[in-house]
Parts: sequence; C-alpha cells; structure tokens
Amino acid sequence: MRLTAKGRFLHFIWTALVASSLALAYGGCWKTRDSSLFLAASEGDVKTVRSLIDTGENVNARDTEGETPLMYAAVRGQTQVVLLLLSKGAQIDVVSVNGETALDRAASAGFTAAVRVLIEKGANKEIGVPLIEALSKGHLDIVGLLVAKGANVNAEDTAGDAALSYASKQGAPVEIIKEMIAAGSDVKHRNKQGKTAEDLAAENGHKEIAELLKKAAGTP
Repeated sequence: MRLTAKGRFLHFIWTALVASSLALAYGGCWKTRDSSLFLAASEGDVKTVRSLIDTGENVNARDTEGETPLMYAAVRGQTQVVLLLLSKGAQIDVVSVNGETALDRAASAGFTAAVRVLIEKGANKEIGVPLIEALSKGHLDIVGLLVAKGANVNAEDTAGDAALSYASKQGAPVEIIKEMIAAGSDVKHRNKQGKTAEDLAAENGHKEIAELLKKAAGTP
C-alpha cells in the first residue's frame, strides 16, 4: 500500500514517538542504529543480541548517559546476555557519565549472579563504588561477595562516606561489620561532616555496632 504525503508524515511522527517512548522507558536516548541492541540486552534476548552483533551492531555502543549494552544487561540481571556481550568484545570497565560501571549497576540492582560473573570475568572492583552501591540498597549477599573478592572497603562516595559508614548507619548485620573490619576498613575514617562509622551507628541507634567499632578503634 502506497502512503500519501500526509500518511508518510503521520507515519514518521508515529515512529518518532515510539522511539522516544522506548528511550525514556529504558534510561536514555539511544543512537538510532543501536537502539535494538540496548533493548534486546535489557530484556535478556540472547538470540537477538547475538544476531544484531553478528550483523554489525556495535557491542560497545553508548547512549547519551554513556551506558553500554553490557550495563543495560547487568542492571536487569541478564547474566546470559552479560556473558554473550563479553564474549563478543564488550568492554567490561566502561564508566558512564554518572561514574558507574556494569559492576556498579549490577551491585546496585541486587543481581548477585551478574555481579559474580562480572568479577570472574575481570571487572575492576576499584572503579566506581560497587560495595557502597550494594550497601546503600541493602544487598548484603552482594556485600559479602564483594568483600570476599577483595573490593576496596575504603573507597569513598562524594560525601566522603566509606563502605563501613554505610554499613554502620544502616545497621548491617554485625558479621558484615566484622568482615569489613577484617578486610581492612579504616574504623577511624571521618566523612566530610567529620563523622566516623561509630558516630553514624550511634546516631542511628545501632548500639552493638557502635560498641564494636569503638573497641576496634581503641577509643576510650
């Protein structure tokens, strides 16, 4: 069926609206040629991801927020797509405009399997703050995994809070606190407000944690 000039115009408008809606739904405006790869990665569509890459789609394409298909897969816990993208040459430690990596995204979203795969495939745990991302969202299984795998327990966020600060403030299980101290957390570290992890624990009513940190710091 041939479209009239008006029909072609309406079709163009409809296509643009659909593309805009998809961009908003999946976290940013995509480069037109690569939009289907981002969508397929996010939805865990292994077959489509493989086909798109094999026919020339850029496995390391970036959206306007600097995120890659690997990040889209990681934040949705699409482990099989993560593995496929890496096997096809996806760069594992790309940093987005917001300073996040695929490992950060998976840790923040609480997908333990994706975090484990990324670590096993060589994700740099020193880039970004995956431990803080996991702690801030209460994903304690991921916290334990990251600590066990050697994540930097003294990495700080923009407020100067280290992972131990988050754990103490939120009242993480005492065993997690002990693991972090054993892994080298600086119990005397102060954030930009001059507060230690002990201060934050006490302020939030976590007396057992505060006492543990006080003893570890050797304060009277």
